[in-house]
Amino acid sequence: MIARIVTALSGQYGLLAAPPNWDTEVKVTLDLPTDVSKEPITFNESRRNFAQSARYTMTWKAYLADAASSTELRTFLTRIRGDTVVVPMWPDACEAATTLRIGQTVINLVDLPVRYGSYWLAATADFSTFEFVTVASLGLPSKLLRLQIGLVNAYPIGALFYPLMFGKFKDRPKPEAITDECLEVELSVQENSAFAYRLSPPVIPLPVVGTTIPAFSTTRLWDIIPNHSTPTDWTEMPDVIYEHVGFLRSDQQRAYDHRNPRGQELEFYQNERTSVAKIELFWRDRRATTLRFMVPTFRGDLRMMANTPVPNLLNRIRCERSYFSDPGREAQPGDPFICLIGHDDSVNPYQLQQVVNFDPNETRLICTQNVAAFTASTTIVSHLMLARFADATLEWTYTTPYLATTRIKFHELPHEYANTPVALPEPAYLFIFTEAGVRVDRYTSYENTVVVSGGIYGGVYVPAPFSFDTVKTGIRLDQEKLDFKSFKFDGNPLNKMWPFALDGILTLEIVEVDATAPSSATAKSRFYGDVWSVTSDYKATAVPFGNLFDRKFPRFLLSVSDNYTQFSAPTKLAASAFVIPAQIKGVVDHGSQTLLVTSALGFAKATDYFAGGWLETGVGLTIEKRGILHSAPSGTTDVTLTIDRPLIKAANNQTLTMYPGYDGNIDTCETKFNNRINFGGHAYIPDVNPGVKAVKAKNTSGGKKAGA
Repeated sequence: MIARIVTALSGQYGLLAAPPNWDTEVKVTLDLPTDVSKEPITFNESRRNFAQSARYTMTWKAYLADAASSTELRTFLTRIRGDTVVVPMWPDACEAATTLRIGQTVINLVDLPVRYGSYWLAATADFSTFEFVTVASLGLPSKLLRLQIGLVNAYPIGALFYPLMFGKFKDRPKPEAITDECLEVELSVQENSAFAYRLSPPVIPLPVVGTTIPAFSTTRLWDIIPNHSTPTDWTEMPDVIYEHVGFLRSDQQRAYDHRNPRGQELEFYQNERTSVAKIELFWRDRRATTLRFMVPTFRGDLRMMANTPVPNLLNRIRCERSYFSDPGREAQPGDPFICLIGHDDSVNPYQLQQVVNFDPNETRLICTQNVAAFTASTTIVSHLMLARFADATLEWTYTTPYLATTRIKFHELPHEYANTPVALPEPAYLFIFTEAGVRVDRYTSYENTVVVSGGIYGGVYVPAPFSFDTVKTGIRLDQEKLDFKSFKFDGNPLNKMWPFALDGILTLEIVEVDATAPSSATAKSRFYGDVWSVTSDYKATAVPFGNLFDRKFPRFLLSVSDNYTQFSAPTKLAASAFVIPAQIKGVVDHGSQTLLVTSALGFAKATDYFAGGWLETGVGLTIEKRGILHSAPSGTTDVTLTIDRPLIKAANNQTLTMYPGYDGNIDTCETKFNNRINFGGHAYIPDVNPGVKAVKAKNTSGGKKAGA
């Protein structure tokens, strides 16, 4: 089996099992959405991440040596369109240590994967027999894989279990024919799945600096030994601004007194999965470029002259003299921190309280604590940097399922040795859509469901495609707006704006919470307003004050028409006092604006008694409100209504309520509602203001000098 459309896990997927040609490289890349920005002048960094799980991409070349395999792949590629592509994680294949029987739920593995999720593929080596399995747990020391449901098939010893990646093609494959039957193709699949299908490395304890450096005792410590270390110090930073003014020979400059950060690139060549998994876990734990840690340079920055501890000088380290101890050298923020790397690859951080030149050939490092035993000839003395990862992407290159290489860059944070920045929360944005009087929908643009317990924003927010860039604000409130983007999906509140199916004003509130500890108490409302428009590609606009600036001004006019909306507070009338019950007669035509209802009370009313009013039907999620344009009695107890748009959710013979209309005339106010005393207009005001004298046109005779 090379590639097929399969039905599994309650869905249909494209299973791509074209194995890699291990004569070529297999690349596994993971990235994380983060943001790093610098403050002007101070250049302090502000770092945030917008997710916890990494997004994987796997790229490999497959060689298909026969016509059957080549045809199967080509057929698959012509068939696959919007289906999710499922691929085995080739570098994480795990062998079964024993023969497996049907129904077995505990599998003893020979090895462990670097990364895995809840869904795996069990298969023979040639994929002639395979099945999807759901994992309940994976024991790290025991290498026991426990399944939620037993195996459907029996498998021989050495059967393979692959963690599955659910995604899509990053680039459309382009098979290249080698002969008339065989072909080679590069395949690249990018993870594109819900949070439940994510891949993650096994969780193990990660080291911290410890008590030898009290200020950073709880800071993570990188202790994985690289194959090679390369300095990438930044010798030129944007701390100097040059500007050419006039025709001078020299540019004007503004220099800021910032220390240049050191850089480090470490190359790793790992021949076992445990260290690869630890590197991935450390990278994800630090949220890529977001959180800081301490890392040695892994170079012999200083050379030890004698073993430690030095007799009677237990906190000294004797080193060959170098420029590091020159009193005229400009001090750097990271100078007090060093690391001793022992012959057993142990990483041991220390803090210096003083560096002194003992004689022309010796420098003594005086530590804040006693130094453990180290042999000078096998110990590396390196600088220890407070740093972060320079890139939000980590890439592994595999030459076998167990041999992987990567290069990782580290960026020093010189501003943070003395001033620990306040950790920014991991933001999750909540989108609260309220259809006034009908329903409330809660969504989040975060990767996983967000649950806020109690408070004004209490509720469950499910992931959905919503995003926004900026909120336009200014001194002109009528020009403030929010542009946001979505996508069509079942239940999207924006869907109702297309057939004009909204039964109330659609308001949107965007709230920012801490994804790790969402709470109403710490939530920040970023926007509140009415959804105003939406385009065919679901680009929408919301305004913070609705139609407030479209209202007439002044609000109360000298007019023969009533200034008050009927049943509003100034009228002192309750709508419930004028409600008339009715029932839809027979079958509802969901495409018609004409509605026939049965109501003895409504039949007794005059034609257009309900014109300008409205009707309500349904409850909860099925509630609908429609304006009544025209009404007329018909038959013996029926009323024919013309409504502003068809009913789309009402059922046959469903009950409804009708409310009378009001044209703002004082006679209607008195005869229909018996409320003349609360009329909000000026019924007898003249058409022309008597206090203003009209200008009369001056009649002139003809001729050249008529205007003289």
